[in-house]
Amino acid sequence: MVFQIVTGRISILQDQLFDRAENRGTRGHCFKLKKPPVNRLVRQQSFQIRAINDWNNLPANVVEAPSVNCFKNRLDEHWKSRKFKTRHGNWET
Repeated sequence: MVFQIVTGRISILQDQLFDRAENRGTRGHCFKLKKPPVNRLVRQQSFQIRAINDWNNLPANVVEAPSVNCFKNRLDEHWKSRKFKTRHGNWET
């Protein structure tokens, strides 16, 4: 969903959900999003806030995909190459 919003594939005003972060250097990708300050637990669990960290941590070759299907394929490959911890505390590959 974030890919479609950031790349303009969904007719929603991106400024209402996400603010673009200033590009400071060569680290990461050019579609980084700025995380707004939040002080309520309910707001911290919203889609907007939860998605920003995951989005900003993706490599450039994933977020710069030319299509949604290409993005999904690259995202799957990225996740396969990483180890991640499940909610139950088990490590998976």
